[in-house]
Amino acid sequence: MLAVIATLGGVAHAHRPMIRPRIVRECPQAASWPLLLACFKDHKLVATPIGTLDDAKLLSITDDGTHGLEGFAIYVGRTGEWHLGGLLGQGGDEADFNLLKFEHVGRSSYRVDLASTLSSSATVDGTSSVPSVYRQISAAFCNGFSFRCMQVVARCEQIVRGQTIMAYEGTITVHDNTLSVKGAATDPSCGENVEEAF
Repeated sequence: MLAVIATLGGVAHAHRPMIRPRIVRECPQAASWPLLLACFKDHKLVATPIGTLDDAKLLSITDDGTHGLEGFAIYVGRTGEWHLGGLLGQGGDEADFNLLKFEHVGRSSYRVDLASTLSSSATVDGTSSVPSVYRQISAAFCNGFSFRCMQVVARCEQIVRGQTIMAYEGTITVHDNTLSVKGAATDPSCGENVEEAF
């Protein structure tokens, strides 16, 4: 016989603070562009500009030692100061990602589209895993004031031995800061329809 004892309210759990991404902790803002670059260098990060707008720069940020990708960061420059206005924490290898689009959305928001091709694995018979290739086009919408962005999958495909085993192809529309992604998908799918405010 198995006895189960439950105690309600008997143990208090300490609130665990959310660990912020490295870029957010170490270089969230700087009084000038040279000081921001110095901050990256001091924290052993390499920042490479990959996109520029009139008031913002998109950087690919890698670890100076491991060369691993820390993420893609939008830094917004107004009145000489620069602050983190969006972060896409991707991880992996910088060479796996290609920038498709970096543009304004509305008055103060930004859109970043990235294409990626990654080595992956898939289960096709329910038991064994086989190598696969995963391709994705993602779009991130960042408000320019916080590091948090809303990221959606616009297109994706998982391929095993030259055959597509799952896919999604959607169309993104934005109206009054409401993001909508609608499209067609296989079952199972690697993407889904979305409608959210950002």
